Amino acid sequence: MQLEPVRIIAAHDSSLGVNLSTAVQEAIRCGHFEQEVVTDQGAIRFGIRDGAGGHEFFAVDPASREEISLRFQAPRATASGVIIKLNEFRRLRPAPPILKPGRRPDESFAVGACRFGCADPNAPNSILQRPVLLHIRGDFGNLAVIPQLAPLEPAHALLVPLSGPGGFPHLDQLLDGHLVSDVLAMSSSAPDWLFVFNSMHAGATVRHLHLQTLRWPNELPIETARTKSEQGFTLIDDARFPGGGFLFDREDESLLSDAIERLQTRRVPLNLLAKGGRAFLFPRHPEHEITASFSYSGFASMEMAGVVYTSSREAFEAATEDRIHDALAATSWGNMNAIQLFGGVIQPNH
Repeated sequence: MQLEPVRIIAAHDSSLGVNLSTAVQEAIRCGHFEQEVVTDQGAIRFGIRDGAGGHEFFAVDPASREEISLRFQAPRATASGVIIKLNEFRRLRPAPPILKPGRRPDESFAVGACRFGCADPNAPNSILQRPVLLHIRGDFGNLAVIPQLAPLEPAHALLVPLSGPGGFPHLDQLLDGHLVSDVLAMSSSAPDWLFVFNSMHAGATVRHLHLQTLRWPNELPIETARTKSEQGFTLIDDARFPGGGFLFDREDESLLSDAIERLQTRRVPLNLLAKGGRAFLFPRHPEHEITASFSYSGFASMEMAGVVYTSSREAFEAATEDRIHDALAATSWGNMNAIQLFGGVIQPNH
């Protein structure tokens, strides 16, 4: 089955959310959210498919066509409101293993080492071989919406900058003010979708510029957090969220861009999550990418926003209130430490 011709829609078009939902649904129906990987136990085909109850995760042995069990476990919430979700499907993804707490090894930026295969269509799971579901035309550039092959949620896609017809320039995993502006515009136009950026050492495992978008019509835990104003910034100031963070409204775009630039200049990892025209910025401790209190996985934008994904039953059971609280506190750079980095460079506009 073939997808319809690629649609082009502006980042600030009010129908962006509908177009994203339609494009992802059609791609799942056509089998474009599936992949085959070779493991120590042999080949596995896994992905998202249409099921009797809607879109579902699946894994099969491609030779025998036998289903590989992926146990369902209802999400649970801690007393503080953090959501814990088991997604055994994620353990099948081809990603670097987590060996010990601390900072993970740096990824090479050499184009030949790019894990997206942006210059080599024969590389495993190359983005050059994935269908483009939608073009999003920003005010400063174009983004291709392509399948996320190890999604957190059934509706979860990658956003990768385009250069010309079908090309993906090998850019580093860094944000600039233009892309920040487009992220805020997209989140305003598609309020049922999240738009996230994870820097290296803050959840990203591919060193090629990309964002992610997930359909999430409900309120995130971080959206209920108490805030306070400090030196012109709006800080997350809530004991339930010891990782802290900063909240920016749409009119704070230049302040947000300057804050991100300053963090990147100082090589401070970060997560950015935008929803409904508002953005949450989480500066991260560069040496605590993986924490001792929760060594099963690294935290990224969703975890900092109060949704912790685990890929094994062991990790799901280990995700206690105390462990998650300690991990959030340890992996954060700290609000006041971040403001000190901003000081003297950024002039708050309110």
